Amino acid sequence: MINVSAPLGSPPSPPPQPVRPLRVAGGLIGGMDAPGARVAAALREMARERPLAVTVRGECMAPRLRDGDRVAVAPARRYWPGDIVAFHTPQGRLALHRLLGYRLAAGRLACVTRGDRCSLPDPPLAPERLLGRAAVHPTARERARATLALFALALRAAGRRLMPFAG
Repeated sequence: MINVSAPLGSPPSPPPQPVRPLRVAGGLIGGMDAPGARVAAALREMARERPLAVTVRGECMAPRLRDGDRVAVAPARRYWPGDIVAFHTPQGRLALHRLLGYRLAAGRLACVTRGDRCSLPDPPLAPERLLGRAAVHPTARERARATLALFALALRAAGRRLMPFAG
């Protein structure tokens, strides 16, 4: 999983579009208990005003995003399969992974995400945990791969449900 942290120093020359630096040491934002939920809500609110500049930590989205890359993250009206989204993990970290699609989990809509170099998807993610979409436009191939990965996960899940009846 890619941990995302903000640049600790002042940002270099400002980009053409104003970007608010996210100052979170080491990517940790606290657990998703009440204080963690307040921090997550504050970050979402800040991102609504203007994009947040984040620095990628980790290699699970390589080669698209590498350790040390800086990307802007901003909320979107809709998130599509193939988008790289920033979200809060259950461990209280901020992460960037590719959105594969949506599914029902415990009767509610949930996002299915996975790092490009990860073999397993992340646990289902409530849409309100999304901070925003990275300003990295996915190619048609990346969108297709995300959709096919979600389809493969659905087939595997269906196969597990049908397995007791086989033979």
